[in-house]
Amino acid sequence: MERSDRATWSKRVESWKRSGLTATEFAARHGLHAKTLTWWRWKLGRRTEGAALTVRKAATTAMGPLTFVEMTSGVSSREPFEIVLASDVRVRVPASFDERALTRLLDVLERR
Repeated sequence: MERSDRATWSKRVESWKRSGLTATEFAARHGLHAKTLTWWRWKLGRRTEGAALTVRKAATTAMGPLTFVEMTSGVSSREPFEIVLASDVRVRVPASFDERALTRLLDVLERR
């Protein structure tokens, strides 16, 4: 496998996120190494982490802590999504999720 640049890996990681597949499944289908794919997700996430943290700090300073954000557009019911809690816990939710199970999970995490 040849070396690829940041832009190529960024496209691969985005494609993986949209696919709903695990890293192992996606990597196998595309001739990649799952560990390399997850490393690039981490690496690319670090680049925007500082900007996101600045926005989050500004928002909590101006408005107090966010407790709920309603998503009303731009989200297809066929696409997985990720929830990031204030404690920086990330919950990846597949497109076909059980609403009651997700609610119970979030309740448990919130009490933690």
